Amino acid sequence: MKETKKDIVVGTTVAGQPIYITCYTIDSEKPGKTFYLQGGIHGGEITLHMIREIYNEVKKHIVAGKVKFIPFVNPMGWAQKSYAYTVGKFSNKTGEDFNRTYGKATLNSSTAALSKEILKECEDVAAAIDLHTAHTSFPHTITMSENNLELAKLANIEYNRLCFGSEEYKATLAGQLSLKNIPNFTIECGSHDDINEEYKIDVVKGVLNVIGSFGIIDSVPQQNKKRQVGFSKSVSYFAECGGIVDFKKQLGENFKKGDTLFTIMPANLQEKEIEVKAEFDGIVFRFAKTHIYDSYDEVMRVFNLSDLKSI
Repeated sequence: MKETKKDIVVGTTVAGQPIYITCYTIDSEKPGKTFYLQGGIHGGEITLHMIREIYNEVKKHIVAGKVKFIPFVNPMGWAQKSYAYTVGKFSNKTGEDFNRTYGKATLNSSTAALSKEILKECEDVAAAIDLHTAHTSFPHTITMSENNLELAKLANIEYNRLCFGSEEYKATLAGQLSLKNIPNFTIECGSHDDINEEYKIDVVKGVLNVIGSFGIIDSVPQQNKKRQVGFSKSVSYFAECGGIVDFKKQLGENFKKGDTLFTIMPANLQEKEIEVKAEFDGIVFRFAKTHIYDSYDEVMRVFNLSDLKSI
C-alpha cells in the first residue's frame, strides 16, 4: 500500500503565491477500481472529520485499486470570512456559486479554473461522492441520474433527493459526472458549520459501504438497514415581515396540518405575533441557525408527507 500527496495549482494571488488544492491517494498497488471522494466545495461545509475517518479506514482495509481524497476542494471559499463565520458558498469576486461552474467552457474565472482541475481528477475514476452540508438539516443523498440511484442507496441514508435530469444542478460536479456516465452522487451530511457524531457515523459507514461495493476494501461496516424514501421537492415557508422568529417545530419533527411551525415577533410592539401554520402533514427538513429574519427570507423548509415515496 502506498500513500501519496499531490498539490494541484488552480491559480495565484496578487503576490504571486500559488492557490492549490491537495489530493491524497491511497493506492493498494494492485489492480482494481479508482474511487474519488471530495468535500469542502463551499467554505464552512464541515466534512473533514468524516473524510479523515474514511481515509483511515481505507488505509487499514484496502485490498485493490485506489481511493483519491480532496478534503478541501475550494481554498478560495474557505478564505472568505465575515467576523467568525466562513461565507464561502458564493465567490466574493464573481458572485458565482462555487458548485455551479463545472463544465462551463466559456467561463473565465478562478471558480471555473478550479472546477476544470477537479473534473480532470475524476477522468479515470469508477465512481465518486461529493460531500456537502446544508443549513440545519439531517443527512440526505442527491442523485442526478436514475442510473445512480442504486449506488446512492448503498449509503443506507434514509432521505434521498431525486434530481433526475435537473437543469438547476447540471453545472455541479454531480451533474457533469452524470453526463459523462461516471457513477456518482452527493451526500448532504447534515448541518452547515456543525459536527454531529450521529450523522458522522451514518455517513462514514455509508461511504465505506459504497467503496466496498467496488472491491476496494475488504471490511464493510455492519449497518441496520434503514427505510429509504425519495423526494423530488420540498416546500419553503417565508417570513411575511421582518422580525424575530420563534421555532415551534424542530429539525426532523413531524407535524400535522394546522400546527404552528413558527411565530414571527414584529418590531412594532403594537402588532400581534404572527403564527405560521402548516398547510399539510409533513416533516421539518431544514432551517437556518438564526432567529433573525427580514421579510421574504426563507425561514423553514419542509417535506409534505404525501411527496415522500419508498425507493
